[in-house]
Amino acid sequence: MSDSAIVNGVKRTHYHHAEAKALHGDFLLPLKHVIEPQAVAALEAAGGYLSQHALPFRSEGVVSYRAAHTQVAGNKDKKDGHGWSTVSTSVVEGLNILEVVTADRVVAQIFAEYPLEGYVPKISFLGTRFENLRIAGVPVDVKLNIDLFGDKPVGDGHYTKDTGFIGRVGRQAEKLLSFGKLEDPTLERYKLYNQGAVSGKDKDGNYTETIECSLVDQIEGTFPGSTYGHALFVPHFGTIHFATVKLLQHDFDLKGVPHKTTVELTMIDATLGCIGHGSASAASAKTNGATAP
Repeated sequence: MSDSAIVNGVKRTHYHHAEAKALHGDFLLPLKHVIEPQAVAALEAAGGYLSQHALPFRSEGVVSYRAAHTQVAGNKDKKDGHGWSTVSTSVVEGLNILEVVTADRVVAQIFAEYPLEGYVPKISFLGTRFENLRIAGVPVDVKLNIDLFGDKPVGDGHYTKDTGFIGRVGRQAEKLLSFGKLEDPTLERYKLYNQGAVSGKDKDGNYTETIECSLVDQIEGTFPGSTYGHALFVPHFGTIHFATVKLLQHDFDLKGVPHKTTVELTMIDATLGCIGHGSASAASAKTNGATAP
C-alpha cells in the first residue's frame, strides 16, 4: 500500500517513514546491562497512525521513568496544493538517570511536510521541550531554538547548502569549539561541522551530506558542572548532550537533488564515566519519507 496523488497528470507516490522511541542504553557499571529500545513506534510506508504506551520502567537504580509514550503518523494533507505530512513524537515522564539527571517531562517532536512537487521537506520541531529538567536537584534552563532549520530551502535546495541554516549551525559549532576545555568525544563530534556539511558515502557507496547540531541556544543555571554550548559536563557523572539533531541528505539524482532527508532528534544523550560507565538516550524521534517519481 502507498499514499498517492496526481500532480500535473503524473501519479506521485509518497512512502512514509517515521520512528520514535522512549529510551535505550548500554551500561557496564554499576551493573552490566543493555536497555533495549522502549516504547518503539514505527510508521508503515502507507502512512496512518500508530502509538505505543509504556508502563513504569526501572533498570535497577541506574535509569527509570514513570511513564512514556510514542506516536507516529503520516497522511496526505487535505489542503489544496499541499503534499504529505509526517509526525514523530516521543514523550518520557518522570525520567531519572542515577539521581543526577531528572525531568518531569521530556518531549521530542518532528513535523515533516513533503511537497506535492519536489522532494525536500519543511521541518519543524514545534512542541519539543524539557519540563522541570534538573541536574543533582538544581533547575536547568535549556533555551531551545525550535526554528533552527528556518524556512524550507527554495525549490529542492539542500538544507546542507542553505546559507541561513548553515550559518546558524556554523555559529553554534564555533561557539561550542571556542571553549578552552572540551571532553575529547565532544570535540571529535563537532569539530567537523563548524564549516558546514560533511560529505561521505553510505553503506552502498552512494553520496551523502550530513550535519549534526542542536536545538539548544543556551543552558543556564547554578547546577554543578560546566556547559559547552548544548553539552554539559558534570563531575563524577559524565557528559550530557541536549536536543541533538542529526540531518542526513541522501539518494541524490543526476541533477544533484536529494530525494531523501533524514532528521533525527535525541533530547538527552548521556555518556557516563565515573560513578557509572555506559550511555543512555531518552526521547528520540526520526523522520525519513520519500516520494516517487
